[in-house]
Formats: sequence, C-alpha cells, structure tokens
Amino acid sequence: MPEHTGKLGQTVFEDGLQAGGFIPIPIRNIEVGSDTVVYRGDLMAAATPAGVYSLATASDTGKYFVIARDNFTASSDSTITQAYTSGEFHAEKIRTSATDTSVLDALELELRRQNIHLTHIKEIFWQAGI
Repeated sequence: MPEHTGKLGQTVFEDGLQAGGFIPIPIRNIEVGSDTVVYRGDLMAAATPAGVYSLATASDTGKYFVIARDNFTASSDSTITQAYTSGEFHAEKIRTSATDTSVLDALELELRRQNIHLTHIKEIFWQAGI
C-alpha cells in the first residue's frame, strides 16, 4: 500500500482510510484473540481499554473502540497489533461485522464520544466543489 511521511513526521497511508489531512492520529498496541485475522480499517471493540478486541457489532454500545492500523494475523505467540484510538476516518473504508452501514449507524454517537469521527468521501468532494 502506498504511503508517505506527512508534514509532522507520521506515516500517511494512501488507501483513503484516514480523513482530515495531516493531523497526527494517536495509535497504541491492542490485544486480539489468537487466530484472529484483522484488516486495516476494522472497527474493533473491547469491554475495557486493555481488553481483548474483536470486530465491532451493533450491540457493542458502552465498549471501547479502536480502528486497526495494519493487516494482522494473530497466532498463539503473537496477539498484539496496533490501532488508531481517535481521529477522523472515511466511513466507507471502515469494516465491521455487517456488510451494510448498520453497525456504524448504531455506534456513531459512541464513536464520537471517544473522538473517532466519521466522514464520507462524497461529502468531501461536495464541500470542495468537485
């Protein structure tokens, strides 16, 4: 996946997941269950910030959320990967347990409370007059 270094020295991926320009997005290590496959852009949820994260569902209200930074396959020896803890992201690039937007619709307010903001790619073009 193409990437480059942004103005503030952070890695910026060109896959369209991140929105909002060159604002640094905080990341941290998270634990996932062994034999779990995680894809960049997965919305992950856990009962506590230090808990084991899994793909978010619509019933995950009241949980802690992160967005997976990298593709990762967990094993019995390696269950730690990195995730974004806040920032602005394109909703079309977020993956959840549902193939439609029902999970994001159900959790959007919860995500905002945790400083994970969703925008839509077409809105950006509209605002720019494209």
